[in-house]
Order: sequence, then structure tokens, then C-alpha cells
Amino acid sequence: MIKFNSSTAIKIITAILFVFVCLFFSIGTIDLRIKNATPFTVLALLTAYALFSSPTKSAFAGLAVGVFLDSTSGGTYGFNSVVLMLISLFVCITSNNIFNKNLKASLVISLLAAVTYFVLYWAFFYIIGCSLRESLTYLINYGFTSAVYTAVFVLPFYYIFKFFQKLI
Repeated sequence: MIKFNSSTAIKIITAILFVFVCLFFSIGTIDLRIKNATPFTVLALLTAYALFSSPTKSAFAGLAVGVFLDSTSGGTYGFNSVVLMLISLFVCITSNNIFNKNLKASLVISLLAAVTYFVLYWAFFYIIGCSLRESLTYLINYGFTSAVYTAVFVLPFYYIFKFFQKLI
């Protein structure tokens, strides 16, 4: 018999939240785009989760989300799996050892994580296959603006996981 306590309920709600956000991001039913900026809501959720989680759980969540995103998007060849796992591990370690777990630190860490993701994506997929103009256009017009927009999306997820942390 499985005991049902607040910790179990929080784990179930967290899993449902991850599935829900990943599905909405992959399907694209809700368009949150502002001009050229599109938020990577999955990264914002993963960043907020990693702020309040252990390194093992953060790395596993990053890997699981990355595998899901790689399986639903064409042509990334495991990029999301590796990068999201490393970013979530980095966020967890820095939040546990360097930064506090407050709102300002979460915004800074989220911005760093998003910039890292978009710069790596640019380096792997745009530098080699595109002209210099197309490559820089992606980085400046889409990558950096999307990174800033993604960092803003950490706010609701931060408050959700901070509330969960108080319940445990």
C-alpha cells in the first residue's frame, strides 16, 4: 500500500506540471510569442525546479525533459537531452552553493541558463549551416530576446516550487 502524504502529492503535482508544460510547448497551441521572442517555458520550469531540488533530481529532470523535446522535435540529435541536463545540474549546484534561493537570484540564474541554451543552440545549428548574416540575425533577433523573455517566465514557477518547498 502506498502512503499518500504531502511529499507524494507534491511529486505527483510536479510531474503533472512538467508533462503539461512540455506538451503545451511541443504542441504549440498557445502562442506566447512577442515579435521575434518566443519563451522557452520548459527551460523556465526546469530552472525553477532545479533551484529547489537536489543535483540528482535536477539532472534527471533535465535529461527526461530533454529526451521528450528531442523526441518531439526533428533534427536536434540529442542536443536538448545533454544541454538541458547540464543546465539543470548547473542551476542546482549554483543555487545551492553560490546564490541564495530568492527571486532576484532566480531571475539571474534563469537568464544565464536561457542565454547559455540559446547560444549553444546557435553554435551547434546556425554557425555551421548558415551564412554569417543569418547566423547573427538568429542570435541577436531571436536568441537573446527569447532568453530574456524566458527568464521572465521563471516567476510563476519559482513561486510554485517555493510553496512546495515550504510544505515539505
